[in-house]
Amino acid sequence: MGFIADEVGIASKCLNCTKIVAYNDTDEYDSLKSLSYSRMVCILWSVLKSTRKENVELKNKINHIEEQLGAIKMKMSMK
Repeated sequence: MGFIADEVGIASKCLNCTKIVAYNDTDEYDSLKSLSYSRMVCILWSVLKSTRKENVELKNKINHIEEQLGAIKMKMSMK
């Protein structure tokens, strides 16, 4: 799996992360960019943890709504 350095550079600025994208000026190419995948691991791990937490919270909300819906259906069937 690969990332595009320009896109990662934009996203890393939004996250206040530094030194993920390196600019390598050479005579042969203008402004080659490289990514530090080892530095990205921390960011990706953090995003994964927050996404997992959000997923658990949403599942809990769904379960609560389903319980309320079940109670409403029971009341409706008793009438």
